[in-house]
Amino acid sequence: MKLEEWAYQTDGSHGSEFISYLVSTPGVHTLSVGGSAIQIEAGVHSTATATTTNSQFDTVTFTSAFSTTPVVFASLGSTNDPDPAFARVGNIRTNSFAAAITEADADDYVRSANDDIHWIAIEAVAGTVDGSSTTLQVLVTDVAVTDSGYEQVVDLSGEDLTRLIVGSKMQTKTGGDSAVARYDQTSLTATGVTLYSQEEQSLDNETTHTTESVGLLLVGGQ
Repeated sequence: MKLEEWAYQTDGSHGSEFISYLVSTPGVHTLSVGGSAIQIEAGVHSTATATTTNSQFDTVTFTSAFSTTPVVFASLGSTNDPDPAFARVGNIRTNSFAAAITEADADDYVRSANDDIHWIAIEAVAGTVDGSSTTLQVLVTDVAVTDSGYEQVVDLSGEDLTRLIVGSKMQTKTGGDSAVARYDQTSLTATGVTLYSQEEQSLDNETTHTTESVGLLLVGGQ
């Protein structure tokens, strides 16, 4: 695991960041939370599809359809093409979702090789994992997250915020420019967290981004 800046950022260094990660074996799983079984599916999708528009996506079909629309988290798991990039998802349904690779806006969006998108889909839930003290919240925001920030209300009362694990992933591709979801760790409170959609500046200095929906995973009770 490493931090990789965009190619136009040539100083060769990056400050320290907090990275949350989730590990699962591929396949369909169930997890009992608050006495109810939630569905989880994880997999790997190999592709060279690079997207600048909503039409340039692959369709990934779930092995077993969900009863409700899941929240999908995804990340690149290989570097066969050396250009900096990240995984993007959208059009999430109970039986499938769209996936592609996103490069910097100034890049040619032509991938020289397939790379692996590692993904995990989880039903929305809030509760304590049965037989443990671990709390789990999985949710999706309204289509309201912009570059200016959006405060998502979440009940984190009783949690040790310094040990809370937070994961975020855009669930839509409303804007045409390359952008990622980020959260401000200093904004964590007992009532919520502030999320941002952050663009890069390889093509121009403008970083205004339209509204997107972001999936959140919060693990506490550690």
